[in-house]
Amino acid sequence: MKDGLKIGLVIQGGGMRGAFGAGVALELTRLGLNESFDVIHTSSSGCNTAAYMITGQTAEGTSIYEEDLSWFRFIKPWKLSKTMNLDYLIDVLTAKRKPLDLEKVRKSKTLLKMYVTDFVSGHSEYFTNHQGVDFLAAMKASCAYPNNFPPVLVDGKLYLDGNIATVLPVEQAIQDRCTDILVITTVPEEHHEHPQSKSHTAFQTLMSRKFSIDFKDVRKHRVELYNYSLDLAFGREVPDDKVRIYTIAPDYMIANASIRGKTIQKYVKHGEKKAKEIFESVLAE
Repeated sequence: MKDGLKIGLVIQGGGMRGAFGAGVALELTRLGLNESFDVIHTSSSGCNTAAYMITGQTAEGTSIYEEDLSWFRFIKPWKLSKTMNLDYLIDVLTAKRKPLDLEKVRKSKTLLKMYVTDFVSGHSEYFTNHQGVDFLAAMKASCAYPNNFPPVLVDGKLYLDGNIATVLPVEQAIQDRCTDILVITTVPEEHHEHPQSKSHTAFQTLMSRKFSIDFKDVRKHRVELYNYSLDLAFGREVPDDKVRIYTIAPDYMIANASIRGKTIQKYVKHGEKKAKEIFESVLAE
C-alpha cells in the first residue's frame, strides 16, 4: 500500500495462451515495473509468469514458452489423463532446468495469490507465496485442468486448476480493495465465452464421473462467471467500488493447446509489443 493506493495485477492463464502474458511481463520487467505491484491475482499458466516476474527471472520464465513447450514435449494428446505434462513443466523445467528462485518468491514484497479449485467442493481457494505450503505443488495444482491432469495434493487436500472457479480474478482483485488494477488477458476484447456444444458436453459428462455434484455445479456456471470477469476487465461492467482498471489484451487468440513453436513465440512477441505500445502512449500524454 503506497499513499493510500493498492496496486493490483491480474494475469489470466489458459494453457499456451499464457505466452501472451509472459510477453507483457517481459515488457513490465524492462520498464522496471515487475516489483511494483502490491498483490498479483492469477491462476493456471499465469502463476508461472507471475512467479518468475516477481523474482526478476522474467526472461528465463518466458523462455520456457519459447524453447521448451512446443510440439509434443508438453502437450500429449494421446495421454488422456495427462494431456498437459505438468510433471515436465513444474518438476523438470521450473524446479531444475530453469529453476525458479523459491527463496526470492517467498521474500518478495509482492503478495502472489494463486487460485485453485477444491476437488471435492468445487470452491475457489488460493495459495500465496507467503504461506508455508509447497509452492511448486501449488503452482502445479493451479494448472491441473480436469481430464488433462489428475488432482494435485497440496497441504493435505486435492486441488485442480483455478480456471474452473476463477478464470479471470478481476472481481477478486476488486474485493481485495485494490485501487488500481492492471489486467492482462490472454483473449481479445471482443471474446465472449459460449456454452459448450452438446457433443463436447456429453464427452465432459462421461469424463467427469469422478467429480462430486458440487464440483460439477461450479463448473456448470463457469461460462457466466468468466464472461462477467471479461466485462469488468473491458469496462462493459462498472464495479461499485472506486477502482481504476486498465487492461492489456491480445488482438487475436491462439489455441490453449497450441504446439507450434513459431505460433507460441509470436504470441510472446505480441504481448511485448502490445505492452510497449500502451505504456509509450501513456508516457506520451
